[in-house]
Amino acid sequence: MNISPPLLARLGLIAVVLRQCLAHFAAVLMARERLDLPAFAEQTREVGLSVLPLMTFVAVALGLILGIQTGVILEQINAPELLLGAVGVAVLEEFAPLLVGFFVAARGGVALAVRIGAMRQSQEFDGLIVSGVQPLPFLVVPALLAMLWMSFAFAVWTKCVVLGAMGAWLSLSEHIPLALFRDSLADSVEVGDLALSALKPLLFAVLVALIAASNGIWTEQEPEGVARAATRTMVGAIAAILVADLLFLVPPWG
Repeated sequence: MNISPPLLARLGLIAVVLRQCLAHFAAVLMARERLDLPAFAEQTREVGLSVLPLMTFVAVALGLILGIQTGVILEQINAPELLLGAVGVAVLEEFAPLLVGFFVAARGGVALAVRIGAMRQSQEFDGLIVSGVQPLPFLVVPALLAMLWMSFAFAVWTKCVVLGAMGAWLSLSEHIPLALFRDSLADSVEVGDLALSALKPLLFAVLVALIAASNGIWTEQEPEGVARAATRTMVGAIAAILVADLLFLVPPWG
């Protein structure tokens, strides 16, 4: 029987996961606990390196799409400096962070939910508790660190690829000098834009890890339980990423 947990219970479980992960991070920094480096390396490979070719392909496609659309608009509005700068800021602040967040959710988030859900069904999760091991830090912390690191690296890579593909298309097709594209972007981007573009992927990674862990823990003892946990993780992570991004644009206090 599929029993969906109430929203309040979900939020409470996410808060517990976050608290235990932060406590483990603090213990590692104070040398009271050790970071599981082999698990971190495996999570890094699983979260990031395996999906890098596909992400690069999507980033190139996105850059070409933006280049084509920008060229169409430039045929109607002859303001290349203004338009190129605006599109460049949109890539840095919106397109690249969202793309990275979705990929991390699809690869790392779903994998984490499936792993924890399978351990819940096989009683391995309870076995860790019986043996005196806190399962949440043991399972979530390496995955969270890998998501944070790969999200930052992916964000830098994706921005370079998207802007590079866009600039190459405009240069070859619309004969817009790359120097003009570079100068327009430099004039439009401020320090705050760069900070925001770096912060967003990290926040998205935290949201993905917490949602994945909570859904994995709440896996039902049914054959379809793990699949439902994976689906809930993907849907919930995308929704949380979009809501968080919206709050950056329209702060609830402003």
